[in-house]
Amino acid sequence: MHFKHDIVFGFTAVENEDSTIDDGWISIFSRYLTLTLEQILRRKPSIQYVNNFSMVSQKLLQESAVLVLVLNNDFFDNADNVEVAERFVQKEISYHDNNLSGNTRLCLVQRTSLLNHKLPAFLKKSDIFDFKNFNADMEFLNQSNETLIEKVEDDFWLAMLDLSKNICNKLIQLGITESKEESHVINQSERAVYLAKTSDDMDRFRERMKRELLRHGYSVFPDQIMGNDITELPNNIGNFLKECDMSIHLVGEEYGSIIQDNRSIVDFQNMIAADHSVKRNSGQGKKSRGKFLRIIWLSPEIEELNERQKLFIENLKRDVEALKEVDVLQIPFEELKAVVKRKLAEEFLEMPTFNEIEEKTKKKSSVYVICDRQDFSATDDICRFLREQGFEVFTPDFDGELTDLELRHHENLKACDGCLVYMNTGSDHWLQTKLSDIIKAPGLGRNRPIQARGIYLPDKKEIDLNNLNINGTVIINGNGALNEKTLEPFLVKLRK
Repeated sequence: MHFKHDIVFGFTAVENEDSTIDDGWISIFSRYLTLTLEQILRRKPSIQYVNNFSMVSQKLLQESAVLVLVLNNDFFDNADNVEVAERFVQKEISYHDNNLSGNTRLCLVQRTSLLNHKLPAFLKKSDIFDFKNFNADMEFLNQSNETLIEKVEDDFWLAMLDLSKNICNKLIQLGITESKEESHVINQSERAVYLAKTSDDMDRFRERMKRELLRHGYSVFPDQIMGNDITELPNNIGNFLKECDMSIHLVGEEYGSIIQDNRSIVDFQNMIAADHSVKRNSGQGKKSRGKFLRIIWLSPEIEELNERQKLFIENLKRDVEALKEVDVLQIPFEELKAVVKRKLAEEFLEMPTFNEIEEKTKKKSSVYVICDRQDFSATDDICRFLREQGFEVFTPDFDGELTDLELRHHENLKACDGCLVYMNTGSDHWLQTKLSDIIKAPGLGRNRPIQARGIYLPDKKEIDLNNLNINGTVIINGNGALNEKTLEPFLVKLRK
């Protein structure tokens, strides 16, 4: 059977009208699905959209390998929708060249609870994916509860990844795309990370990191209980490490359970990983796997340490000085996740965040105009001028939870090409903090330097430069009219 399109995406028009933003639920959902499929297939999928499924042509259904239907009560209220879907399933079953081993070419996305309807019998053998807990705008990060944010976001991505893999498997079985080897569909044996067993106080962080890695298509080892049998443990850990390209060690206040000679399981894994790293990177390991990466994360929340843990951390720091293949980081956990993804991206094509995708695909250079809340309206002229010069302009947010505001501030620092600090009502300490944030931006996951840094001083504003780290920062005096000449020193750097 020859197919012209990978997917035909059927839904009711009302699904794309339930949002307060320009894009409706379907528009946002389909964009995320396209990006996810593209990362797995290594090509852009061919998707046809039908916003009134009852009117879909039979020719389009025949030319499309997989039908994805978005189900809600409105869909079943229209008997024609049900009839077209049933006709598709019955006709598909009759094909002698159906290679799906009894599974239909149909994927169902459950958008809402089906309060007034039961799933028809002919749909019950189809694969169904639950997305009914995600609101119209999919704004997980607008929640104030960090645990809720993490759960909702993880649930969404796991469901999206499951749906995408299911579609890809159907395309492969139908012969519409290459074999797994040719299309680079995730091969778990090639994409693996050793996430070391932790002390009890770090368990929750290990689970969060594990979900993040799995969401991006990496296998995570150990994938089974290793136990603490010292006669078998070194060999077990070593075998896992051979299949991985990075080890991550999360260190908190507790030293961990002791297994031998007063050494904890945390310490023991780090010792074996360090030895493996030396051998692997000197050419003694699997040549096909490439460089072995190591990251040790020290929780910023560490406050009280016993003497044994203090000694362990001091040894870790000496390890950094002796071996270039290990990074010891003491940064917020969200920033750690960005660093891990960036380093893995050096070895593999990973599934990036949508902020990273937008950064890679945008054509305009961008400027992050940083200001104090009281000066926000005063920056309008500068922002307008920069946009007229062809730059994309980011500005800070001031509404929302403090943790959310800080996260968006970091996202702007990661994405921008230049930073311009508007200094008026802010204190010298505020200015120094913002300059420090800019300097630390590479630690947030940036893969390129910030091209231009500047401080804009409005009329008659003076600052004490002696106590500020302004190396490489352009000082702009805002006296007079705002024009290209005023900002020229900053723009010259930005346009390099």
